[in-house]
Amino acid sequence: MKTLGTIQKTFRVFMNLAKAVAILSFVMAGLVLLVAGCGMVWRNGGRVIGLQMEDMLSMTGAVGVDQMIGLTLVDGVFALTGGVLSWMAHLYLKHEQAGGTPFTMDGANRLKRLGIRMIVLPLVAEIVAEVVAEVVHACFRMSRQGAWCDGYVLLGIVLILTSLVLRYGAELEQKRV
Repeated sequence: MKTLGTIQKTFRVFMNLAKAVAILSFVMAGLVLLVAGCGMVWRNGGRVIGLQMEDMLSMTGAVGVDQMIGLTLVDGVFALTGGVLSWMAHLYLKHEQAGGTPFTMDGANRLKRLGIRMIVLPLVAEIVAEVVAEVVHACFRMSRQGAWCDGYVLLGIVLILTSLVLRYGAELEQKRV
């Protein structure tokens, strides 16, 4: 049972990390969407008290207001997606922590669903980001290195494979009882 105790401690650490990442992602999403809102005000000739458009352009690395709006909206989509996925991971780990063991059929099914979401949601975010960029006429090359969702797809595959191990452990436990 020493190994199960180690698994539970590890789950507790990852549960807290996932919660922290989710909160930071939601804060980031709020901030970049606020900057996008400021950009929309500046684009329409308005003023934002306490902020200069030139400062925001230099902070975002954009060459114009349209590009800044597009970049910040896209970053907001990705930050929200990261926050949602991190929160889902937090909820899974919290459920497993309360259950006492991850080696249950329910736990394996929950982990498989989380793995599928880790693959699907970033792909949807990529599509939404492209649509948003097109809608705001931000016809510029995104300054991202490669596809944003590659890491999530790999993580999703690992989670699905891990769910198979958990399912096997649950089957062994059922045979033993």
